[in-house]
Amino acid sequence: MRTIRIITKTREEARFMAASAGEAVTAGGGVSAVLEGGRLRGARDLALAQHEELLAGCHAVIVAAFGDVDKALNAIAGLDAQMDAQGEALHRTTLPCRRSGQ
Repeated sequence: MRTIRIITKTREEARFMAASAGEAVTAGGGVSAVLEGGRLRGARDLALAQHEELLAGCHAVIVAAFGDVDKALNAIAGLDAQMDAQGEALHRTTLPCRRSGQ
């Protein structure tokens, strides 16, 4: 079977002409829908890839933020330990001296 292209105003006209000629007709709308589907699929794939890229960037930022928080908490713990040690040292040096025998 041959396929011919007939330019008509409506799809109904194209179907009528095809039926009367006994030929398969590709109406302009059918061909453009196939090509449009490929363009839309490509746009969807691009959008999905961009979405994945943004997610990876967000993940990297979150991991870096957790690392920064961990370092800050460790620094605070170290400063707390240093302050406690200095307080103990200061407490020992300021105690009144006792003489032996008293």
